[in-house]
Amino acid sequence: YELARIRDEYNGQVPLYSKLPLGWPSQDVIRTLAQMAVPLFIFAATVCRFIEDKAWSNPGGQLKKILEYQAKTFDSELDKLDATYLPILDQLTVGHTDLQRSRILAEFRDVVGPIVLLAQPLPMLSLARLLDIPPTTIHGKLNSLHSVLDIPSADNAPVRLFHLSFRDFLVDPVKRTKNEFWIDEAEYHKTLTERCIQLMSQCLKQDICCLKAPGMLL
Repeated sequence: YELARIRDEYNGQVPLYSKLPLGWPSQDVIRTLAQMAVPLFIFAATVCRFIEDKAWSNPGGQLKKILEYQAKTFDSELDKLDATYLPILDQLTVGHTDLQRSRILAEFRDVVGPIVLLAQPLPMLSLARLLDIPPTTIHGKLNSLHSVLDIPSADNAPVRLFHLSFRDFLVDPVKRTKNEFWIDEAEYHKTLTERCIQLMSQCLKQDICCLKAPGMLL
């Protein structure tokens, strides 16, 4: 039903030559997706968001990218996570030179790392201040990650993970040499601690509440 809705909405916005056929996707493809979703049912929701995401290709192209990972999927949950998230993240670096890829991956870790590690999700403006990165830069980096992150339009609403499995996928130490998007949890906790100390050093002051007589209880 969800894929049919995506098809119909897409067809209502594009010229005739770009429309998806009424039989899209086929029953064989639906069965394949259902098999890929077991036992990680978040796969289905993530795939639908990815297929519908206008930041990338058309739904047909997006679905094709998902299916390309079927052959790489094995029985373990970890490999299911690969099949769920790699089709999305790989789009960030496809077609770029090695130097560009290194820069993109570093920027991804600098922005997404704190989002997946913070105990309390932060709004984008607060995140920008914590990381000392312009809000427009953070917004640009997150714009293609709507499939995996809940990115609200309101400035005061926090950026959240849709599912904790995305965090597991990014920080699992077993994937350190296999997942180029891997995030060093200890390193980024250290970075966050340093930034918190820097912010407190800039903002904290004696009698911060302006009590006039801070040593006295009222």
